[in-house]
Amino acid sequence: MPINPNGIIWGSLLSSSRLHGNVGIGIEAAERRLELEPECAATHLQFLNLYANSGCWDQVARVRKMMKDKGLKTDPGHSWIEIKNEMYRLGAEDGLNSKTDEVLAVVDFLVDQIRDSGYVCEVVNYFYQKLVLVCM
Repeated sequence: MPINPNGIIWGSLLSSSRLHGNVGIGIEAAERRLELEPECAATHLQFLNLYANSGCWDQVARVRKMMKDKGLKTDPGHSWIEIKNEMYRLGAEDGLNSKTDEVLAVVDFLVDQIRDSGYVCEVVNYFYQKLVLVCM
């Protein structure tokens, strides 16, 4: 590369490697980005999720400890879904939400519809119970 990569470039590579399941490149990208931006909680979470999706639980614990030692915290994300004309707010911490089964049933239905339309669709459960649909 004719220029030195910055945090944005390393972050883009990290995100892409997670999406495509290339753990080795993802680890390298996360480590490089953390060298440039050591206080970036989002990078730590991506790093942690990369290890979690690979089943490297000792590394997950190591990254969690790094975050704790640095005092890094993140705000939990939320999603909204409408069911029978009623809006529900769901968050990562809402694992016991009374509508979870109904929401997952809607997601399953949507995935079936997407697949029936000829798309390849995968439901990915990330660490911290984030639900992501990857459709191509």
